[in-house]
Amino acid sequence: MLKTNRLKKDRITARSKPILGQLILEDGTSFEGLKIGSEINSIGEVCFNTSMTGYQEIITDPSYAGQIINFTFPHIGNVGTNFEDNESSISYAKGIIINCDISDPSNFRSIQHLDKWLKKKGIPGLCNIDTRSITNRIRSKGAPKGGIVKKLINKRHEKKFLSEVKKWQGLNNLDLAIEVTRKKIQKFKSKSKSKLNIVAIDYGMKQNILNCLLELNINVIVVPANTTSDEILEYNPNGIFLSNGPGDPKATGKYAIQTIKDLIHQKIPIFGICLGHQLISLALGAKTKKMFQGHRGANHPVQNLENKKVEITSQNHGFVVTEKSIPKNVKITHKSLFDGSVEGIEHKNKKIFAVQYHPEASPGPHDSQYLFQKFKKHTDLTINNQIYERHKLFIPAPKDFFIAYQDSNITWLRRETPKISQGLLITNSHSFQNDHFLKLRHASNSELDIGYFLNRSQRWGIFFARYNPTYLESIIGSGPLSLGQVYGETPVGKTETFLLPHSSLLSFLVYFGFLGVIVLFLLLIYKYLNNRNSITTLGKMIILFVFINFLKNDLANYFAPFAIYLLLMIGILNHNNQLLFKLSSASGDKDT
Repeated sequence: MLKTNRLKKDRITARSKPILGQLILEDGTSFEGLKIGSEINSIGEVCFNTSMTGYQEIITDPSYAGQIINFTFPHIGNVGTNFEDNESSISYAKGIIINCDISDPSNFRSIQHLDKWLKKKGIPGLCNIDTRSITNRIRSKGAPKGGIVKKLINKRHEKKFLSEVKKWQGLNNLDLAIEVTRKKIQKFKSKSKSKLNIVAIDYGMKQNILNCLLELNINVIVVPANTTSDEILEYNPNGIFLSNGPGDPKATGKYAIQTIKDLIHQKIPIFGICLGHQLISLALGAKTKKMFQGHRGANHPVQNLENKKVEITSQNHGFVVTEKSIPKNVKITHKSLFDGSVEGIEHKNKKIFAVQYHPEASPGPHDSQYLFQKFKKHTDLTINNQIYERHKLFIPAPKDFFIAYQDSNITWLRRETPKISQGLLITNSHSFQNDHFLKLRHASNSELDIGYFLNRSQRWGIFFARYNPTYLESIIGSGPLSLGQVYGETPVGKTETFLLPHSSLLSFLVYFGFLGVIVLFLLLIYKYLNNRNSITTLGKMIILFVFINFLKNDLANYFAPFAIYLLLMIGILNHNNQLLFKLSSASGDKDT
């Protein structure tokens, strides 16, 4: 009932008296019309959008920061505005240009007239403009600088405003992502209790992109554009998402590219859209350039080069990745059927892919939403190969190190910019470790001796990175059956191995926890202090314990904890090197 009242009220045209206004382009061309929305003056790059629907989504898309949007569809405003169609809480567009006067809303979802909404958002605009003429001008001469202003009364004022338009630097070398990104980290949990976490870097992310990610039953952590790789890796993500956004990717890349390069080395799945696509390409070694007129609309045909299918896509970008600059280890997956420009890439050896267009379909078709499913599959594969959470109790890892999981091996890589490839590969075997380290060696100073002794010295941290117990499990243990689960996640093969601790004490902790181990050893010490003759048994236990821990065959560790447990029980129950636990039926001695 409330919506109905609002609807009737808002069907009345919001503007009481017409105000004359002008669109002045940098070449001096002027278009006269009626001002709509906010009465402020505005300067930006004039672009055109061919979408027939979704004007509210377009205006609130942060990617339009610094731009004046010329709508080619004549009827704008017929569905009013609502809260659900906002792609961001703030609109960063510099203004809108439409052909006809704003239509009165006639949609059940409408809660406010578009003109009122534009005023509230502080967005100026013009109507009764020949939008087709502006579109043809952009197609022939490129996207110009322009300004929206009230009707100027004389040539002197017009020249003054024109000079302000010309002085504006334009979008080249302009970092707008830092202006539109959220200022603090936000966490969004999926409806299901998912263990998958991705970090989305917000360069100007649309709300519907976030909605599409959450629909995959993935927990999403959204971080500001200038968040470092160290800060991102603290969340142990199963995947990284790079969002859309405005401005020149080279300008944003001054702080973003190194972060992305660092993340690429972690072998975490990465998915990028629009500006995210351009930034991934730059990080991989490609180049970008300013387009002549840009791609903006919800009807752009793109061919998937892998299956030859044509997808109708939603697009909004003024920069593009140059095809000739794409490195050999990256393949082109999608191309525009309008001009043949690059619309998608994928790394040949890593789970990294990106598209220039918008698969989230807001507004626009749903042809490309399979890309989110593809990203989900990549993140699913990280469940057994993920960056393991560093347990605060057990792994006080050095600040300049992090743990990464490669195949079945734990890798410690030193975080040093610009080269982070120097590192230390740690497995359960000295020879196995060296073979794989040679494959990872990229820097000359990585050839440092990483011998067997050092390898063994890291075993505790590696074990608990794999085991990662809860606080309760660490105290009371998780039982003997969990040992197989801890060790048996990775099958033994030519290129894979069990990750086993060199110390059987670690396996013992899995069985009984810290409390159980402490209790058993206290009992042993107590019996030893009360009966010094048990030194022989205690000595045998220590010797056997040391021997087991230095065995080359780590498979012995499966049996070590149980063997040690039996020896401890024997030591506790033994008196004068004689077993106290005997069946009375086998001995007639009353003392037994």
